[in-house]
Amino acid sequence: MSRPATLAGLLAAGAVAVASCGGGERPPVVDRKPVAAAPLGAFHAVGTEPFWALDITPVGLVFRTPEDTAGIRFVHPTATTMGDTLRWIDTLNTRSIEARVWPEQCSDGMSDRAWTHRAVVRVDALTYRGCADQT
Repeated sequence: MSRPATLAGLLAAGAVAVASCGGGERPPVVDRKPVAAAPLGAFHAVGTEPFWALDITPVGLVFRTPEDTAGIRFVHPTATTMGDTLRWIDTLNTRSIEARVWPEQCSDGMSDRAWTHRAVVRVDALTYRGCADQT
């Protein structure tokens, strides 16, 4: 099995390009580059209407909502890159998550904060859209 990848290692290897592009959800990228089964760096992502938050750390993913402040913990995510998009997927019993983060200026619509990344998170059958920053 491969060693866990870090975002710094991927950036040094040129595997993740930092680029800006138009808004909205990203189209699928055909050239997928698998990476070790570990989170790529650390991010904090948030969204509004509905409110949600996702913490991506070296030890896994935690998805929270106001109704579930303890959150759902996913501890064995598979991480990949698709162009400049970072992607994590995992399942926990009957729950599943797919999180995608890519560099693009983003506004959460509720504050004056300028986020450096966009995020799309699918938990089970629900899709959440928002913004993210590296932590």
